Amino acid sequence: PGAMDQETLREALWEKLSALEQGGACLNPLLRSFFEGSFQSQLQNFAAERAASFAGSYHPDGSHPLEWTAYHNEYKAIYESQIHSVLAEFGIDEREFQDFCSWLQAH
Repeated sequence: PGAMDQETLREALWEKLSALEQGGACLNPLLRSFFEGSFQSQLQNFAAERAASFAGSYHPDGSHPLEWTAYHNEYKAIYESQIHSVLAEFGIDEREFQDFCSWLQAH
């Protein structure tokens, strides 16, 4: 699509998200999903299941066990899954959303 088409898509997405928020910031409907009970419970369970791995694991040189990298990747995947689900729920294409966020940042 041309530049005008992209602008039209961005504006349509802004209007769609703003309508869901009714007067608040257009990203609030998406952000709110990260504070919902089920998502927060998933994060709490994730942390509780792995907390023992971090106890007493201070490394003065800044290194960390490889296991922590795996945990970080799992943690990122939880957030990525949440945003994918929310975007799908709102009928928003992921690439379109990324473009929209870049547009918001520039304006």
